[in-house]
Amino acid sequence: MSGLVVMGIMEVAADQLIAGTGADRALVPLAASYMRIRALAQPAVLVTMVCQAGLLAQQNSRLPALAVMLAVAVNITSNIIAVGWLGLGLQGAAATTVATQVVGASVLVLVSQQGGGLTPNLTTQPTLEDIKLFGRTMGPLSVTYVCKNLCYILLQTAAASLSLIQLAAHQAVFSVWNLLAFANAPLEQVALAYMPAATTPWQQGSTTQLILALSAVIGVTCGALAAGVPLLIPQALTRDPAVWEYMRRVAPSALVAMSLTAADVGVTGILLAKRDLAYIARAYTVTLCLLGVFMWFGVYKGGWGLDGVWAGLVFFFGVRCLQSVGRLITTGDRGFDARLGSGTSVDA
Repeated sequence: MSGLVVMGIMEVAADQLIAGTGADRALVPLAASYMRIRALAQPAVLVTMVCQAGLLAQQNSRLPALAVMLAVAVNITSNIIAVGWLGLGLQGAAATTVATQVVGASVLVLVSQQGGGLTPNLTTQPTLEDIKLFGRTMGPLSVTYVCKNLCYILLQTAAASLSLIQLAAHQAVFSVWNLLAFANAPLEQVALAYMPAATTPWQQGSTTQLILALSAVIGVTCGALAAGVPLLIPQALTRDPAVWEYMRRVAPSALVAMSLTAADVGVTGILLAKRDLAYIARAYTVTLCLLGVFMWFGVYKGGWGLDGVWAGLVFFFGVRCLQSVGRLITTGDRGFDARLGSGTSVDA
C-alpha cells in the first residue's frame, strides 16, 4: 500500500518535485519523464526492503546477496540492449531499472517463501497492540529516513545552482562517491542482524568492536577510492579537461566525508539494534536544521560554490558522527539486554 501511495505522488507531482530542487527549467520535463517511469517500481522497491530485512533478521545474508547479483546482471544486460543497441536513451535506462527492481523483488519473494523461512499471511488481522507497537517503531524511523533524504536534497539542490562546469564536476565525483557509499550499508544491516543475538557483555563488546573496525576499514578504503579516481584518473569520468581541476579540488572532501559516513552508519546500526529510535530521530532532525543553516550561509549567501557543497557533505556526516559516537559512548550497553527479545524482529 505504501509503495502505491509513493508511486501515485511521484506520478502526479513529478514536475513539481523536480522543479522544487532548483534544477534548470529546461531539464524539468525530461527529468519528470524519467521520474514517472521510475515511480512504477516503488511497490517492488518496498517489497524488496521488507524481504531483505526479514531474511537478515534470520541472519540469512546469502539469499539477499544472490538476489542482488541476479538483479545486477539483469540491469547490466538490459541497459546494454535498451540504451546501447536500441538507443532508447533516458527512458530506456529508466525502464530497465524498473524491470530490474521488479525482477529482484519477485526473486526475493519466491526464495523467501521457499527457502528463507518467510511465509507472509495476508489474512491475519493485526491487533490494536500490534498497530501501537508498529507505530512506536515506524514513527521514529520515518522521521529518521525522511530527515536523512532531506539532507541529501539540500546538498543536491545547492549543487543544481552551480555553474555548468562545476555541476559537471560535482556529478562526476558524486556518482563515484554515492556508489561507494552503498558499500557502507551492510554495516547497519550486520549490526541489526547480529547485535540482538549477542547475549553476554563479552559478545556485545566484541560485536561492537568488530563493527567499528569494519567501519574504519571500509571508510578508509572507499574514501581512498572516492578521492583517488578524481585525483589520479579524472578522464575515466569525463573527457573534458576543464572539469578535471574542479574534480581534484573536492577529492579531499570526498575522502573525509566517506570516512565519516562509514563510522556513522556502523554506529547508527548499533544504536538501532539497541532500539534507541527516539534519539536517532531527534539527532537527524537537529542535523537537518544545522545543515540547512550551513548551506544557506555557506553556499547561497557565502558563494562557496562547489567547495561549499562538498563542505556541506563533510559537515553533514561530521555532525552525525558526533551525535552517534557520543551517544554510543555515553550509553554503553545500557538498555540493550532488556530489549533483546523484541529487537531482532521489530527493527528488521
